[in-house]
Amino acid sequence: MLLDKKNVLVLDGGDGIGGAIVALFRAEGARVSSTVLPDTDVASAFEQAHTAMGGVDILVNAISDWSPCKPEDWSVGRWRELSELNGAVAVSAGHIALKRLRRPGAVCFVSSTWAMATSPEMGLAGASKAAVGPLTKALGLFGAANGLRANAVVMGLIDTPALRAAMEQRGQLTERQAGSSTLFDETAGRVPMRRAGTADEVAKAAAFLCSDHARMINGASVLVDGGLLYA
Repeated sequence: MLLDKKNVLVLDGGDGIGGAIVALFRAEGARVSSTVLPDTDVASAFEQAHTAMGGVDILVNAISDWSPCKPEDWSVGRWRELSELNGAVAVSAGHIALKRLRRPGAVCFVSSTWAMATSPEMGLAGASKAAVGPLTKALGLFGAANGLRANAVVMGLIDTPALRAAMEQRGQLTERQAGSSTLFDETAGRVPMRRAGTADEVAKAAAFLCSDHARMINGASVLVDGGLLYA
């Protein structure tokens, strides 16, 4: 099995992605401790996992907030809220991983193509998540000599109820006409693979990056978007 006998902490955002990662990692032989943020903080989640499993080998940060917000509604308060979940949690997770993960260890961040290409409604969320790319690279470069790898899965259009709801909210902000196809389905039609991805496909990419099969992959941001970013 891909992750046999590995102890894993998954920080779950409750959007379907973290749950899929937990299920797949367990199926691949890992012991998994999962915490839904912001119900607790990263340090407390790590302590709980460390105590329960006797150590942690892999940390996956699947926390994201993709709430749309038009530029006319921007505020410093909203920016801070998005930055807390999309950026600060990653900083905390990376710092704790560097100090506390057993070696060899692996960190996987979950990001999105909205951090690389944007729209008026998704600019604020995308900008707050864009920090994950440089954080991944920096952590991987710094930790490599000490047996720590860091990579990111950059997901495109993924079909979960929570992410469909976020796209629907974005569609409402763009004042789409009633009766038209949903923004989610319209976007899925533009994916070169002609469909949205699944949470399980994101989880499989994360599992590979955290496994020993990827021990020479470090500091990478891997697209799981069916080619949508460059379509």
